[in-house]
Amino acid sequence: MNTDTAKVIDRVRKMLALANDAAAAEGERDNAIRMAYATLAKHNLTISDTEVQETPEARKHEILERGGRGKSWEHRVCTAIAKLFFCEAFASSRGSVIKYYFIGKESNVITARGMCEYVIKSITREGRKLAISLGYPHSGSYWNGFCNGASVSLSTRCRELRAQREHQQGTGTDLALVSLYESESLANKEYVSSVMGMKTKSATSRSLAFAGSALEAGKQYGNQLSLNNQITSRASAPALRLGHSK
Repeated sequence: MNTDTAKVIDRVRKMLALANDAAAAEGERDNAIRMAYATLAKHNLTISDTEVQETPEARKHEILERGGRGKSWEHRVCTAIAKLFFCEAFASSRGSVIKYYFIGKESNVITARGMCEYVIKSITREGRKLAISLGYPHSGSYWNGFCNGASVSLSTRCRELRAQREHQQGTGTDLALVSLYESESLANKEYVSSVMGMKTKSATSRSLAFAGSALEAGKQYGNQLSLNNQITSRASAPALRLGHSK
């Protein structure tokens, strides 16, 4: 590595450090991450060139167990959040237990699994609370409609957050994210096949048979459900700021 390249890499590392500094203002962090990837693109470098050589982060899988039969709205939540955080997710059921598998780099898997557990519990709790307040059974058709509505809104938010970064071409950040999502998806699927020895298939899209106030109330809650304000995959991915939908 020549002296000029080393200086550029050192400068980019400082930008990335600022981008991940919780004490910095949000505007400073946003500007730093964009400048970092724009600088990399200008000098024909990649994010891997800035990383200190160390043992690559392990790829693994974690399981989120849920009692009862699998619910389509839970699967929808897990799939959407997993993809947002560079992971893959699929479900496997046996008897009265359903297992949601999350596959990806260790830090991403921990984040995705934890976020899904939090979101599923939040939707379940809010749906039951609303159903009871309106005189409906705590886990009947009204509750089910609410949960489906919330999962649809949240899934849409996750897709929009990814699309904003994948399709707004022209900056180093966007190009890097497209490449990262693609490479992680391929690596995760290879892990499922070669390490876990399992075959997966994409979930089929189902039309929702619920309508009316329950579905709409759920959609509204899904739009307002708080996600972490800042999630990062160490230095391997740009910071993702996830807030309320506008």
